[in-house]
Amino acid sequence: MLRNQRKRFIIYKTLDSQKAFDVVNHQILLDKLYYLGVDIEYWDAIEDMYNSVTSTVKWQGDTGLSFSIDQGVSEILSSHLYKHYINELLSELEAHNMGISIGNTYAGCPSCADDIVYCYQTTKTKCKKCSAQCDNIIEFKSETTHLGLKRTTSEETKININDRISLARRTLDSLIKTGVHGTNGLNPRTSCKIYQVYVIPRLLYGLETLNLQNKDIIALCSFHLSTLKHIQSLPNRTATSAVYLLLGALPITAELHKRQLSFLHSIAMSHNNSIREIAWRQHTAVKLKADCDEKSTLKLLSKRNLNIGQTHNVWDTISNSVKDVRKATTKVRMLTGTYMLQTLKVKFNQAEVDPTYPICKLKAEDLQHLLTSCPAYRHIRKSHFQQIKEYVVSKIGSRVWTNNFNNKMAITELLIDCQSLLKGTFSQMTK
Repeated sequence: MLRNQRKRFIIYKTLDSQKAFDVVNHQILLDKLYYLGVDIEYWDAIEDMYNSVTSTVKWQGDTGLSFSIDQGVSEILSSHLYKHYINELLSELEAHNMGISIGNTYAGCPSCADDIVYCYQTTKTKCKKCSAQCDNIIEFKSETTHLGLKRTTSEETKININDRISLARRTLDSLIKTGVHGTNGLNPRTSCKIYQVYVIPRLLYGLETLNLQNKDIIALCSFHLSTLKHIQSLPNRTATSAVYLLLGALPITAELHKRQLSFLHSIAMSHNNSIREIAWRQHTAVKLKADCDEKSTLKLLSKRNLNIGQTHNVWDTISNSVKDVRKATTKVRMLTGTYMLQTLKVKFNQAEVDPTYPICKLKAEDLQHLLTSCPAYRHIRKSHFQQIKEYVVSKIGSRVWTNNFNNKMAITELLIDCQSLLKGTFSQMTK
């Protein structure tokens, strides 16, 4: 029982036919489709699906005699076929003007396959007692479930948000065995794809129909962001924009906006109002890149090739081996400014931490010193850096190398993310 804006009671009853798809008679269904005027080719295809269908019972290794199946629909078309099967009931409800009207517009009884909502207003509908079934009284309830969503008299959005997040978390936990987790799991690019396919649809199911408040959006964003950080083994202090752009993932608000726009389009049924996919991608990417430019921790992260739907090269160039994932995780932390160095520890505890690198004890420990100057790693740096230099010189020439890589900061940028150098004279350099 709900109140509308005029404080009038609107009573509705959700009806869900038990085992509805299982009781659909094949012959009656085919007759209804024939009289409905379904194209003969489609009718033949549906008839072939249900013609001469048999089943057997297997028990303790023995198989019984086969028997024919004359009812039930279980294919992907089940909901559409059931609509035609039950259409006479909906027509009868409309013919008797049963249901609810909004002004002079008849709204009827909303239905989806075997789920029907019967609504009536107490001031407009006269209750008629048809029959009594024993002494059981139908009680008014403040909560019911329709099409997977909770319908309540109060806090409907909060209840559904909590249910969606709980379901998404259980789904994510069930995927742990497949390797969808942090350092010791699959390539984060693969894990993100699995998360987008299996978890996000369950997380956002039906939410485009609800009036979400800011606190609801925050709860969804918190779950989404923490999941993407966990997949990439990034600490909580990592900049949000980098977490999204490294995987080419959309914020949860953008995912929700996609579903809201799709829902609006399905209602309006107007091709002129369709939203192109490239529009929301560009809009979101521009906002995230602008946020990246404002973060001092992301100064070494190139924004050149960061786009929605495209993962960063650091994830594209590794396999699913644990060794590669661990190496890439270390580099991602360097890219996002979250790799724990002595200079970073000083920011959090200036009184007790010495910024000097404890191994060489010569200079403050930062990425530039660690990668280009520290004598403790000279033997490692010498073998690998020579190969990198030879490859770059073969692409841009020794003259360009001498003019542009004459300082250690340029070398650091080359080692961390060479995409920042892919412009002007460095346009010939590859990823």
